[in-house]
Amino acid sequence: MALILFRIKIAVKRIIASVKSSPFTVVWVAVIIGAFIYGFVYKHINVEFNAQAVFFITCVLMIFSLLKSLRNYNLTPLLIIYSKSKYNNKIILKRNFFKQAILNNVLLIIFNIIAYSSMMNIKYFIIIPGLTIFSIFASFVIMYFKYNIISKSIIKANAINRKSNPSVKSIIYDYLSPDFIALLVLCAALVIIFSLEFINDINNYYELYSNSGFLILMTVVFSLGFMGILESIPGINWNFHTIVSLNDYKYHLKRTIIFLCSVYGWLFILFTFFIIAGSIINRIFILKYLYCLFIIFFAVINIAFTAGNMLIKTIKSLLIIAITMWFSALPVIYLPILIIAVFILFIKAKNEYREWFLS
Repeated sequence: MALILFRIKIAVKRIIASVKSSPFTVVWVAVIIGAFIYGFVYKHINVEFNAQAVFFITCVLMIFSLLKSLRNYNLTPLLIIYSKSKYNNKIILKRNFFKQAILNNVLLIIFNIIAYSSMMNIKYFIIIPGLTIFSIFASFVIMYFKYNIISKSIIKANAINRKSNPSVKSIIYDYLSPDFIALLVLCAALVIIFSLEFINDINNYYELYSNSGFLILMTVVFSLGFMGILESIPGINWNFHTIVSLNDYKYHLKRTIIFLCSVYGWLFILFTFFIIAGSIINRIFILKYLYCLFIIFFAVINIAFTAGNMLIKTIKSLLIIAITMWFSALPVIYLPILIIAVFILFIKAKNEYREWFLS
């Protein structure tokens, strides 16, 4: 009981600290979440999925959760905290991995609740939750056995040195985290599926030419993919950059841009070729939303290097995406205002990025 009260006290302190640091952001998120809950409870928001869409989204979210399970977890502090408890390490690890498996599948669990009204057939009602339970179990197994394999493995001293560019190796090692890969796979799947669905739903050339909804959707999907960099920045070898190679912010910004362009370049080229080939979509729409995409691209990178916890950075990134999408609906003359926001974030990141050297 004392431990539960202690954890509640810590949680309340963290919530108060988050409200003090970013009151506008926290209030904005609370209002948005409250609006969605109100809409779903009173059925103002009614989301319907067919069986094919339910199964596809379920499979994508399962892959997303399994990829998140591949990330490395530092469990030494957890074992130290419970070192004097009555539980052995295996039980402590199993409990922790079970909780983490549920967190990894939280999007899948939420989708089950949202898609409940669409699963009219009893078979779907049994299969979809069954797949969710299987995904949680698979996520637990992957994390548990991966931890055991890594713990028992012995690093070979005379490993084969592969010839490769040290700069490329360092970028991949620093940025290519399991969370980033999971978002990359999710982004690629959504881009391909939405593109095919959009083509199938278009009835005539004029409707395709004058429709900007597809570009808005793709901009949001790419933006969510870029947010994977938020999880990668803490994984950079900051001790090396602090002691061995002290570099300025422009160096880190350049590395991050090169990495994201290399990873998402092929998908972006495929998407660009699709929308430009034969002037399928109005070129004014293309230029407008490409501009918005680049604004979000640089904004998310700068947010990733600023100080603060991951939750606040995620909220700020989502807020930037929402504001940019709102500006995209305004006349073109207002779009340059977004550059001011990116410049402010750049200055903020340049002044705060050195705090990573202290981590």
